[in-house]
Amino acid sequence: MTYYQIYRNWILFYLTTNTILATIASFFDFRGPLTQVFFVGLLLFDLGFIAYGIYFKKIFLKCFEIVLIALLLVSLFKMLLVNPFPFSRRIVTDLSNPIMFILKIALLRKCLGENDDLHFVLKRFSKYLFFASLFTIIAFILLSRSRSIYIGLTPPIELPFVLNLLNGSYLKVFYALLLTLFSGKRSILLALIVVFIIYNFFVHKKYRIKKSIVAIIMILTFSAMIPNLLTSESLAVQKYVFTITTLLESEFSLGSEESFDIIDRVSGGRFSEISYSLQSFTKLDYILGKGPGYTYKLEVIASDFAESDYSNVHFTPINLFSKYGIIFTILFFYYLLSSLFKETGNDRTSIFFKLLFAMYFIEMLFAFNIFVEPLIPFCIGYLTIKKHSKNYT
Repeated sequence: MTYYQIYRNWILFYLTTNTILATIASFFDFRGPLTQVFFVGLLLFDLGFIAYGIYFKKIFLKCFEIVLIALLLVSLFKMLLVNPFPFSRRIVTDLSNPIMFILKIALLRKCLGENDDLHFVLKRFSKYLFFASLFTIIAFILLSRSRSIYIGLTPPIELPFVLNLLNGSYLKVFYALLLTLFSGKRSILLALIVVFIIYNFFVHKKYRIKKSIVAIIMILTFSAMIPNLLTSESLAVQKYVFTITTLLESEFSLGSEESFDIIDRVSGGRFSEISYSLQSFTKLDYILGKGPGYTYKLEVIASDFAESDYSNVHFTPINLFSKYGIIFTILFFYYLLSSLFKETGNDRTSIFFKLLFAMYFIEMLFAFNIFVEPLIPFCIGYLTIKKHSKNYT
């Protein structure tokens, strides 16, 4: 077994067990140590994988990737000029995460272009990930009845959803939608719906009438469940109820402070993060960013939340922009999206990775998970291989 295969199996093991253990750990108040164990494990495997690639695979970066890394270093240099000799964990992670992300893509591009059994592994683990998502949701619902817990539940449903969509297993697709609904994760639910529409009506255009009938049945089934959902005590379901009722009962006036507060409350403080993170920007900051490790003072009036040393912006484009500047952000998004539109393969494997990455891309617009979601480098790595001679799915 090569180190690449060991690394790939560890990633899939992490995806299968992380949310289940995180749910249980949150209930018994040992989430912190568990997170540290997984974080250190992922970091060590990433470092080992990159070292393996540099030494054995002679990892090769494209010119565009070298430019992105150079811009990250320029942002760091600019930050050091303003604030010499700083040191914090955030500076290290804000610099290492995107660099390791790019290096992993380059290495996976090489590994996936060689002899690989990824298709069998993905199919096998798809079932495990589906049941892991199911068990996580059930555990969360049962445990939350005893004590209120919120863990930012993110079931690993993307891979089984896309595979079942490609296989035409619409009953399992519907189950995936229900699981996502009861997770309370609005970004994943939006990604599922968008990808479902894109695949059925723009990619796979056959049997549109049958697909429309299936879609209508799914909508009617969901509509019949609405009365029960509205009275549900599930914390996850109440998030949707709160979002819908707040928007329907509010009167919007473009540019008004009240409308801003409403949207900020519905989005969980996302608008406040964007506003406060850009408050102290200079002209140079807009070009090169504040630099890795950047923190700002945040106040979310709607939830009475305040922190003087806040680092995250859930809206990924602004998070990248605030730390690394407009040039890096534009080039980085071109780097991501070009893998979707430049890769012209129409085999099932190419479509699979495109749809999977599309889901992650939609989700990352609402949560800054681009550098920690382990399957994204696999998607981009495959889609940036020059020639595809195999049909993995």
